[in-house]
Amino acid sequence: MDIKRKISLAAAVLLSVGTLSLAASPAAATEQSSESARLALPSCIEIDQWNHNHLYVISHCTTSYNINVIWSGAPDSGCHTLTVGEREYHASRSPFAQFDEVRTC
Repeated sequence: MDIKRKISLAAAVLLSVGTLSLAASPAAATEQSSESARLALPSCIEIDQWNHNHLYVISHCTTSYNINVIWSGAPDSGCHTLTVGEREYHASRSPFAQFDEVRTC
């Protein structure tokens, strides 16, 4: 292969790789934003935390939601249903647990 042909081939390969990565980026961003939207906690759910590992999750919603209390340094609560008007107490037995967030699941 002569040098011009090698350069053309290399340029074509680089161009196609760049095009593929650009084409994949919007799909990945859309997938990530839909995942974030699915996990976002509705504003009608209140978190009343009074210690690093004690809290209430309170529903002011008109519908039930499946939620998961996320801890660092301890197991998560697991996905379960928070019903309309319910007030759930959550605590971790681990002295090193820190409340992170509540997610829908």
